[in-house]
Amino acid sequence: MRSSRSPAAIAEYREAVRIAPKAANSRYNLGNALSQIPASLPEAAAEYQAALRIEPNNMNAHYRLGGVLAQITSRKTETIAELEIVLRAHPNPGLQRAVDQLRTHQ
Repeated sequence: MRSSRSPAAIAEYREAVRIAPKAANSRYNLGNALSQIPASLPEAAAEYQAALRIEPNNMNAHYRLGGVLAQITSRKTETIAELEIVLRAHPNPGLQRAVDQLRTHQ
């Protein structure tokens, strides 16, 4: 696979999603690639959300979705919700501090 930032890699991930739209890993990988491009953050969020509809307990997808939402200024409440899901499954003091900081800057 090419660098996940390249248009060719994104095209390959899109093709994987087209072939197997219910494959959470394909959606997650496309989200990862799109999240590297600031203008594609909303689409990356949509791909992570699609992956989570298929695999609701995918903590990596929740974490990455939270990270993408944090970069979309109007979606801080959703960011906190996603990261709290991760914290319930995997307590982490650093992540807890980040969530607390997000709450104070809402």
